[in-house]
Amino acid sequence: MKITLGYDSHKLEEFKSAAITLGGVRIQSDYRTVAHSDGDVICHSLIDCIAPAFLNKSIGELYSNKDTQNTGAYSLDRLCEVYQKAGMPKIINIDIIVISDEIMMCDVADKIKENLSKALNINSCQIYVKGKTTEGENPNQRFIKALSCILFE
Repeated sequence: MKITLGYDSHKLEEFKSAAITLGGVRIQSDYRTVAHSDGDVICHSLIDCIAPAFLNKSIGELYSNKDTQNTGAYSLDRLCEVYQKAGMPKIINIDIIVISDEIMMCDVADKIKENLSKALNINSCQIYVKGKTTEGENPNQRFIKALSCILFE
């Protein structure tokens, strides 16, 4: 049995008619993620759980932001790729917390769970997605963050 913890954070910038991607779901917003890839903090935090534990590499080592091939990359595909390279270890459950003042997770949690269950070949009832706000902690800067924990058999 193995338990891992992953984290990712990206700055948000105002941009009318933009979208934020979470767990492969594009969510319409007045903000966009400042990132080299699609900025999917859920997928990045899950990769951060899997890659060091099974591949002995960080997400930055696998997908450098200096490599132009990674520009705008769809992170759900990268999550699938890393999981397969890791040997598809058996997952017991996944717990995810998204911290954002812009996104209401209750509106998109089921679609995110559906995407992740397909990507990781597990049942969606093994995935928990929760949202938290910062309660206006820093009104001058906006971020979106994700913490993920995976329990492997």
